[in-house]
Amino acid sequence: MKLRKVLFLLVVIPVLAYGGARGILWYLVNSKGEELKNALAPVAALEYEHVQASLTGPLGIENISISPHALDDEVRIKSILVAADGPQEVYKLARAAWDDKLPERLRLSVNGITLSLDGELAFWMNKQTASGSGNNPFDTSCGGKASLGSDDLQQMGYEKLVTDLRLEYQFGRGEEGLGVFAQISTREMMSVRVSGNIPANSVSTSVQRLAQSEPELAYLSVTYGDDSYQKRKNEYCAKLEGITVADYVDASVESLKNFLLENDFRPSDELIAAYRKLLTGSPKLTMVLNPVEPLDLAALAAIDSSNPGQIPGFQVLIDDEPVTLGEIIEPEPETLVDANGAPQAPPDTYKETTIAELDQHLNRRIKVYTRDGKLHQAFLERVEPEQLVLTRHLVGGSATFTVPFTEVTGVLVLY
Repeated sequence: MKLRKVLFLLVVIPVLAYGGARGILWYLVNSKGEELKNALAPVAALEYEHVQASLTGPLGIENISISPHALDDEVRIKSILVAADGPQEVYKLARAAWDDKLPERLRLSVNGITLSLDGELAFWMNKQTASGSGNNPFDTSCGGKASLGSDDLQQMGYEKLVTDLRLEYQFGRGEEGLGVFAQISTREMMSVRVSGNIPANSVSTSVQRLAQSEPELAYLSVTYGDDSYQKRKNEYCAKLEGITVADYVDASVESLKNFLLENDFRPSDELIAAYRKLLTGSPKLTMVLNPVEPLDLAALAAIDSSNPGQIPGFQVLIDDEPVTLGEIIEPEPETLVDANGAPQAPPDTYKETTIAELDQHLNRRIKVYTRDGKLHQAFLERVEPEQLVLTRHLVGGSATFTVPFTEVTGVLVLY
């Protein structure tokens, strides 16, 4: 009799433990789904049909619908899942969720995000893009359109957009930092893959600390792959312009060349050929940012992207083959003459000053030299107790960044 009880307990206890663990896990996953539902509640209603909560993974919700309150339409999502390789990783994910911390490793996928192009949501997005400034600053005219909307995409042969999203990160050990990977793929259109590394001294698994941190970027790679979108766009826009596809491609290439020249950069023939290949074929375009020293996000935002020659550690590759970018165009020195027509040296318009005197030169253009040998040219926004606040005006907006006094080796002001 005692042996039968022991055998019974040996069977029942693991079953109850397994059921209890699954129940707790289901609760945690479902609570995250409810948090997502509550976060969207002011603008949209989110519903899901199934909770995936296996002790061996994956974890997530399935058959999701998102319906904006103001529109009679919805976005369907097949699943939002977090991958896990067995019970140990599931436990780590659950423990991090319980402690409100970021897990050391996360692999998230949002699969089958489906948007119909003839619904109210697509029509609303159409109105937003109609007021935009174009797909990019050097885009060739496409029937006078500022940007392409859902109506145009339907004319190009798309009935709906189906997108898959992957997001992964891994906290490294010691000085390895945080490795990040993301990929967004829209079927029969295009895909973009991003990978990067953030130094260990600027990241934390604590959500609160991460929100307060100022992360730096040690490496960034962005890869674009076309899946028939460019071909469809070329044919559609050429038809609207009343020209051949070949002429439209030529105009697009010339537009890029002129844009770069206007921003003091002379593109190489290799770069122009690579852009033409991007427009007419389906190559893999990769842009890499690999600076000698990590860049803080403010410094990264202050980089003038219209002049690729000024971006530190920047490289372009087509099908993994490096492309020579070109060269910065140095301004011609101004030749002045005196009253007798004799050549005269131009005046020194920049004058050296000290940090203590800078509060007299607010909103003026200044040059700041720093210990790492860099030169920052920007407008002086304000002088704070321990740092300068500078603003650079870029294409499409402006960026503000700071330079600590301890890094400054010299300052000049434009008069």
